Amino acid sequence: MRHSIKWTMQRLLMIALTVTLLLGIVATGCGAKQETPAPAGGAAGKIIEWDLASFGMSDKGMLSMALFADTMYKRTGGRFDLKMHWDGALLGEREAASGLKTGLTDIGQIDTTVVEAGFELETLLNLPNLVPASGPASMALEMRDFIEAYRQNPKVQAQNAKWNIVPDLWWTIPMGQVNIAGKKPVKTLADLRGQKVRTPGSAMKGILEKIGAIPVDVEYMEVYSGLQTGIVDFAPDYAYYRDFQKYHEVAKYLTTGFEITQSQSQFWAVNLDSYNALPDDIKKILREEMKRFQLIDQEFAAYEQMLGIEVQKKQFAELNELPAAERQKLVDISKELWQTWAREMDAKGLAGTEMLQFALGLQAEIIKKYGG
Repeated sequence: MRHSIKWTMQRLLMIALTVTLLLGIVATGCGAKQETPAPAGGAAGKIIEWDLASFGMSDKGMLSMALFADTMYKRTGGRFDLKMHWDGALLGEREAASGLKTGLTDIGQIDTTVVEAGFELETLLNLPNLVPASGPASMALEMRDFIEAYRQNPKVQAQNAKWNIVPDLWWTIPMGQVNIAGKKPVKTLADLRGQKVRTPGSAMKGILEKIGAIPVDVEYMEVYSGLQTGIVDFAPDYAYYRDFQKYHEVAKYLTTGFEITQSQSQFWAVNLDSYNALPDDIKKILREEMKRFQLIDQEFAAYEQMLGIEVQKKQFAELNELPAAERQKLVDISKELWQTWAREMDAKGLAGTEMLQFALGLQAEIIKKYGG
């Protein structure tokens, strides 16, 4: 088995069948790569071996990457071999960006709620309620369109290039709908006062502090045990990652309607030196397949938004929805945080006000496009 993924046959078949039916992808042979004959005339060249470092993915995300790796292997005639390292085996979430920069991995998973310094302009994508998300059916697509357009801004690309990553090549990881899982029901924001909440990034920290909660910095892979042991009382629950997180096993209650971290930005990035060393034909294939599989991920995530909450209703002992008036309070607080972000970026000479206005323009365009 080429990929270090521990699948149960039942889960693999179920997910592969779902992807095949929904997206038209034939997922047979994704556990081991099919050997492809070398191109005629001995043009295969040497085998290029790359590493991919992940610190936490859903089953669906892992399957997408396995299919991506197999496709790259086949399309290059066996010249490109991607070895995947899951669950922080090669780099944890705090080391991922620096490890990618120095070449410890060729493709890395970056979470800018964890690594904010040096990705300051990327952190706009973490601001609560800024990325439009009209509803479960279109949320993933709206997020995709917003993030793609924002990352094409020259200022964002120039900043990302300082991390020795290919600035115009990425694969946005869908996060989807965010709920709050915990050991007690939450029916108003007041129910979170004095409660310890797992906090990915400074943007969510700001909103939690304003409602009287206690932000706690816990790595993603430690959230389950944190809920289990009481290190945190609540944690953001991503519907798309429910099969990986399994928070329902250690928290009885789920509350929807928060979506205060819905716009957090995670993405796969490529080391620039590794990319530059590739033959031109493999560069072309890599770009094509990263773009294609990113779309597959996002389209599947859109479906998962509709499915996820129905599944979670059965998983958790009790499900509550935050009332509209309470959600509006979160929106009002969020807008204050947007302005705070802009002022802080301006103070660093990073054109925060300009970038926020650019983002608000994108927001308006996407809301109009999806009828939100």
